[in-house]
Amino acid sequence: MPKTKIASMAAMIAMSLSVGAEAQPRPAPHPASRPLACSLTDISITSAEKEISWLDASGTIDDSAPRAEMRAAQTTVLLQEIGLDFQILSKNGCPLPNHPIDPLTYMTGAVECYLAERAGDEAGTKAKCDRSHWPSTPVDEK
Repeated sequence: MPKTKIASMAAMIAMSLSVGAEAQPRPAPHPASRPLACSLTDISITSAEKEISWLDASGTIDDSAPRAEMRAAQTTVLLQEIGLDFQILSKNGCPLPNHPIDPLTYMTGAVECYLAERAGDEAGTKAKCDRSHWPSTPVDEK
């Protein structure tokens, strides 16, 4: 999926989720719940970014239109989840991520995992598909 399409989808989702949010004031969350909410939501966003990278990597060799459509639908759902995570961060007074949601952020790890799976290397797949070790490539270094 082209990067510009993902960015526009993310922008549309963020705008649709923010419409009317000011009209419904909510009580501030308990201060003790803020650190937990912030860290869990950050983990959720990172996980969704890695899944988007994986979906993008798995579609590089696949020429099946139905599977491409399924990957696009999965990406849309993940972007909606990220939009909800942004709302949770905002409502809990957590700092918002300062980087764009970009499928290339974890693409190196996603491609290495995908190639290990395609090669049938069971040991390599286990090591390379451990998403906790996927390197992050900052957007400004691309």
